[in-house]
Amino acid sequence: MDLIRFQEILEAVPASHWESHLDIGDFAGVECLTTVTRTFSHVARCRVSGTRSRVMVYAKIYRKGLEDPQNWSDEEMFHEQEKMSYWYELFKGNETFGVVRPLGVIPELKMGLTQESQGKVLEELIANKLSLFPGRSAIRELEEALFAVGQWLKYKDEVLTPVPGRYPMEELFEYVDLRLRLLVEEGAHGFDAARRREIMDFFRNNAAAIPPKHLGMVYTHSDFNPGNILIDGKKVTVLDFGRKVEDSALLDMVKLCHQIFLFGCKPAYRQIHLERLQKSLLAGYGTPGLYQETMFRFLFIRNILTHLLASHRRRGKGGIHQRLYDSWVERQEHYRLRGLLAG
Repeated sequence: MDLIRFQEILEAVPASHWESHLDIGDFAGVECLTTVTRTFSHVARCRVSGTRSRVMVYAKIYRKGLEDPQNWSDEEMFHEQEKMSYWYELFKGNETFGVVRPLGVIPELKMGLTQESQGKVLEELIANKLSLFPGRSAIRELEEALFAVGQWLKYKDEVLTPVPGRYPMEELFEYVDLRLRLLVEEGAHGFDAARRREIMDFFRNNAAAIPPKHLGMVYTHSDFNPGNILIDGKKVTVLDFGRKVEDSALLDMVKLCHQIFLFGCKPAYRQIHLERLQKSLLAGYGTPGLYQETMFRFLFIRNILTHLLASHRRRGKGGIHQRLYDSWVERQEHYRLRGLLAG
């Protein structure tokens, strides 16, 4: 969707909506600054002006609501805002740890609104500061950022109400075994029937070693990656909180650790530097030895297998550089997988 069309839709948002959700005084106008089209939505960065102040917001238009209204329900928008509000209320008032503030929905426009958060995207910080030959100050800055992210995760655990019940270990076994079966059947490098048995035996033989504290269930972000984390000095803000998934309390930590590991597979980065960031992350969480915990290893292996299956299925696509990179990442993940199985 182009800028002009998005601007036309934005101008249909009632002035009362802006005035009731933002501390701007009397509404004076809204300006669409940039737009991007994603798989399921059109998103614009906008400036809302009033007699008292100006505030930056993001407007999200659900494509299905516009393009396929017969198969669309506004409940999808309301459910997403409800989940965002759940997380926002948990963190509201905390000056160090935050999440995106939801600003409601406009059903007739198929639009959801959020206030812009301040900070630099962690993914970009790592990419810019850790490539090639990073200086000590750059590494130290990133270590402090990851330590703060670990503290954010710890705070989240402290304010969350646990979900009733225990982690469904058999479901994890089924998930892992399905991916192993597909990797074997589809001829993925490094996988055969013996490898499948080895990994499943590891899961079944070590499940009893998981302490009760790691078998609890909580609501998770479920896509906790460096692209969804903002760093603003000592403040950490997490984006894209439109989900509320019941899973292990370690899930978000494991997902971020796996993403940091994948960063180290790129030619411009060294695993030794990324490992320092992972250590800072775990230290901020208060569990430096978490990487050796059985549940952490189980979930990390699940992530690796899921990623290897996706990588195998796009094998041969893209140019020679992409294929070489995918092959290198595959080797690195097999190496990490062997380490996790060895303990």
